[in-house]
Amino acid sequence: MPGSLLRIGELAARTGRSVHAIRWYEAQGLVPGVARDEGGRRVYGELHVRSPRCASTRRW
Repeated sequence: MPGSLLRIGELAARTGRSVHAIRWYEAQGLVPGVARDEGGRRVYGELHVRSPRCASTRRW
């Protein structure tokens, strides 16, 4: 991935959340500004790693 963009599996690994949970947060509008790459795959940045909804230190 160019720059510091992460795919959903990489975000899950870095935050301790499951891919399913991250997709659910996105569907509920709880994860801000999710972009997609040319192939339509979700890409996340450092903002998402630090997001309270994704951070492993807080369970919702």
